[in-house]
Amino acid sequence: MIKKLNGNQIKMIAIIAMFMDHFATTFYPNYEKYWWLLLIHLIGRVAAPIMWFMVVEGYTHTHCLKKYLERLLIFSIIAHFAYNFCFGISLIPLKDSMLNQTSIIWPLFLSVIGLWVEDQEWKDVKKIVQNIPDIMQLSHKSICITGANGMICSAIADLILWLNCNKNAGIHLILAGRSNEKIKKRFLGFEKFYTFAFYDATKSNSICFQADYIIHGACNANPAKYVKEPVETMLALSLIHI
Repeated sequence: MIKKLNGNQIKMIAIIAMFMDHFATTFYPNYEKYWWLLLIHLIGRVAAPIMWFMVVEGYTHTHCLKKYLERLLIFSIIAHFAYNFCFGISLIPLKDSMLNQTSIIWPLFLSVIGLWVEDQEWKDVKKIVQNIPDIMQLSHKSICITGANGMICSAIADLILWLNCNKNAGIHLILAGRSNEKIKKRFLGFEKFYTFAFYDATKSNSICFQADYIIHGACNANPAKYVKEPVETMLALSLIHI
């Protein structure tokens, strides 16, 4: 049976690694000349990724984000003065350089704020996922959405993209529309999670690809056109052949 490390043990590894790193760089400025000091320094580099992992774990499981941020902020201020005093860096931020002017705790504090901001962006999507019990049955299926730039269909695409990014759903998402550039702009950063297909509901009545499910939301979006071209509007919603 494989024994797993608990949180306290992982934290202790990070503390030891950081101590080794600071020991080498503080007492031996020319540590790179000695292989054993360089080895100590390299081992010490393990501390940073462990800290990033632990702060994400803390953010995920904390019962009070406000108090968690307050503790990080206080520790960031204390660590700033301790770090700068140890390495002879000015206590005034950014006075001498843009790099290595404070401890790693400040970036950790800011990263938690970044996680919170991202969660706010996807908050509604998470609620939807939680209220659709069988949604993971879409895993590894192919879904085509026409009119993906529209208000409703873009929200549906967001839902599927979230499943692919956070639940490894493996859904082959096909976003069909008239402008690849608009699709890229709307779903910036998610290019590898979908395939674009050209489709103009006002001019074409066919899509040349296969999909397990089709969400056909492409239509004339101009209310004035509903009155002037009612038949064309209805045909745009109905004439689609796979």
